[in-house]
Amino acid sequence: MSGGESLRVAGVAQTVLRSRSGRLFYGTFPADGIDIADAARRPLFPRLADAWRRVLETRGRLLKKRGLHLYVLICPEAHFIYREEVPDHLLLPAESPGGQFARLMSGIDNVTIVHPEARLLQARGGLDVYRANDTHWSTYGAFVAYRALIDALAPGTPMRPLRAAQIDYRSVRSFGDLGALVEPEMPLQAPVPQVRVGTTWDVWNRVDEQRNAWLRTASDRGRGRLFITRDSFATHMGAYLQHTFERVDWLGTTSRLFLEAIDEEKPDVVVWEIAERRLHRIEPDQYPTTAYETFAYDARSAAGKTALAACDQRDAGNVPRALVAANEALELSPEDGNLRYLRGTLHLRLGDGLAAQQAAQQAIAIRDDRPAYWQLLASAFRLQGLANDALIASRTAATLSPDNAFHVAEFGADLLQQGDITQAVDVMSRCREDVSTSKLLCYRLAEAWSCAGATDRAQAEAQHALLLDPDDPLVQRLVARLESSLNSPRGA
Repeated sequence: MSGGESLRVAGVAQTVLRSRSGRLFYGTFPADGIDIADAARRPLFPRLADAWRRVLETRGRLLKKRGLHLYVLICPEAHFIYREEVPDHLLLPAESPGGQFARLMSGIDNVTIVHPEARLLQARGGLDVYRANDTHWSTYGAFVAYRALIDALAPGTPMRPLRAAQIDYRSVRSFGDLGALVEPEMPLQAPVPQVRVGTTWDVWNRVDEQRNAWLRTASDRGRGRLFITRDSFATHMGAYLQHTFERVDWLGTTSRLFLEAIDEEKPDVVVWEIAERRLHRIEPDQYPTTAYETFAYDARSAAGKTALAACDQRDAGNVPRALVAANEALELSPEDGNLRYLRGTLHLRLGDGLAAQQAAQQAIAIRDDRPAYWQLLASAFRLQGLANDALIASRTAATLSPDNAFHVAEFGADLLQQGDITQAVDVMSRCREDVSTSKLLCYRLAEAWSCAGATDRAQAEAQHALLLDPDDPLVQRLVARLESSLNSPRGA
């Protein structure tokens, strides 16, 4: 271990540390609020480890149904690649968070975890594998990780991997995400790859309200299709993956799987890339929106920019102004179903069920295969008290996306509202066989079993919902009510 110093940081509340050799490390990472020393000591306490296993088991099952395998790429933090340079007061565990994750999550069916820590350690000594003024690996370190991922892919996977001999590196001046923060700034020379084979180009670039992107690249050299949900570490692998596959869909920053997009885009390979620092927070997959609504707006277009401004206003709590901006975006692009969906969600927030209904129906007229549009329509009907119409719309959403527990749970609730207990139990139980990560599905299924008189089954699902979120008061009350029912004398 080495000594070090805390540096003055400009602009953000973040601790940056510098080793005696000059390498920078973060002490607290602002995006996630993680103290690296504390997080490293207890990164996967039992409940979090159990929750992660449920997520991976669910994803593995759902992809297996589609004939696909899930590859999970865990990106090590610089702290664990350069342990000897980390300042003395940061007491790191013997096993890194990524190492613990890979060990604890091993053996899950249809899931392969790639944690290239050992290969990055072996690659030290030539080009720097992590930039000394950045939290990320260098483009050379990204190539080491790329090769680890390629080597993990199943034999016969359609691709054309790159060899080290096909890549040249040139040096450019780079400030890095840490070097740009400290005072004085700390620029360094960093390697940039130049691949000598093939050509790649952007097919589209969609950006959501968080300025995250869905970027598609195509190559005249590669083979096969890759679908990768990612964070910023994967950016540095772009030059290699873009030349390896004929098409790459890059979605991120996100940890969601987006099954509806996988079904529509039909990739050969599915990769989920995640930085070690993000293992302390789980992002579930079960949402009303799909990738097509999440990454809907192209920031390069006037309509897209206006829609993003609407999203900013919405997120700031100013829904009326957001609606004005959404209407302006629609004037620029009237045939955009996602813009009509956006307008409908804003009307719904304002309590205008009829306007939300009309917007959803207009979106459906443009694309009738989007489950989110039908779910919006169902919500609009519910707001107006139109239970039969809501049931028809939620049934369509669940039919279009039968593995999305949100849509299935909403359909189940509508069935219960109509008194069809048997079908509610059936449709939710079938989804529940594959999905073990949705609190909403467990809660609604518990209600359905309770209505069917199966209190023991209801209690089991309610307990599972409580395991997923022990702080939810609705779940707590349901568990208490079911326990009281079980403990009551028969006939009381």
